[in-house]
Amino acid sequence: MPLMLLSMLVAGCVIPLSAEDELLIRSVEGGVLLENNSSERVFYMIMGEREEHLIDWFPTLDERQSVGGGEVRVVREPELWIGPSERNLIVYHWSAVRTADGTRPGPITRVSIPLPLESQPS
Repeated sequence: MPLMLLSMLVAGCVIPLSAEDELLIRSVEGGVLLENNSSERVFYMIMGEREEHLIDWFPTLDERQSVGGGEVRVVREPELWIGPSERNLIVYHWSAVRTADGTRPGPITRVSIPLPLESQPS
């Protein structure tokens, strides 16, 4: 009987994409490529690793800092918070979550990526 109940529960589940599959992140010359493989809009904040603890920020649902479902976006250096001696970038990303009170930012994922060698200081 417990096996039957477990089978029914698993058959009715939809397994969401993991945070790693939801948003593919790659550093490219002059920016960061974000490829959204989900059907939901994904919001982001990108900064240099050394600046991470200096920048006071909070997650928002501003569509100017987002990638729509199934879309690809390259975020260029003028939009990134990068110091002159930076070697790594931190990408925070999240989706919107609907609640009884409206829509709010959901859980935040943090990813560290290296800058391309061409962008790193000598």
